[in-house]
Amino acid sequence: MRGRQLADDYAALISLDPISHRHMRALGRYMLPLRRQEPGALEVEARRTALQTRDSWQAGGYAWVYFDAPAVEPGAVELLDGDFFVEGMRNIIGRQKNQHIVNQFAAFCAITMAPCQREKALSRRAEATRAQLHDCLGWILSEHLQELHPLIWSQTLLAPGTTTRLPPRRALVLKGRQTALRIIAARFSGEMSDGSSIAFSPCGMYRLPAL
Repeated sequence: MRGRQLADDYAALISLDPISHRHMRALGRYMLPLRRQEPGALEVEARRTALQTRDSWQAGGYAWVYFDAPAVEPGAVELLDGDFFVEGMRNIIGRQKNQHIVNQFAAFCAITMAPCQREKALSRRAEATRAQLHDCLGWILSEHLQELHPLIWSQTLLAPGTTTRLPPRRALVLKGRQTALRIIAARFSGEMSDGSSIAFSPCGMYRLPAL
């Protein structure tokens, strides 16, 4: 009952500020404990939020509610609708045209949705959903990435809500940059096999031929 009241309270908060994605992300995190009693609770609230915020985000509310949940609990993708999430990502990125958000979703697809390494295997459906979202990294990088924000990539590597002492900012920036460049290089290894390199600009990704 408390969880349902919490969801209603977040719905009221979101209605007051539908542009802010922070409330939607927080809703997704706080719905996780309720999944143990109501497995479909997170999915229900994600769809409810998408409907509630469609004028601001189209399907984006669905993606925002789910955004942090899989990093906390990989099994949160069990009921996630991959096609609806991808539609939401495209709506968010297309509407915002914000490189901070582009980096967030690129890191999410690359790191959070990477093949899951855990003792208890996920269902076949969950693994397929993770693979579908992981594969979205290609179009996010090639169509939308213009700047690299290393801190976002290093933060994505950390467990959400971690209470351990964080490394210095300079170390986080270096780690994030190394991680992002390694992932980007792996993703476009075919295009770079002849010695060429990939660069990003306000016009999008382009290829630099080998000297």
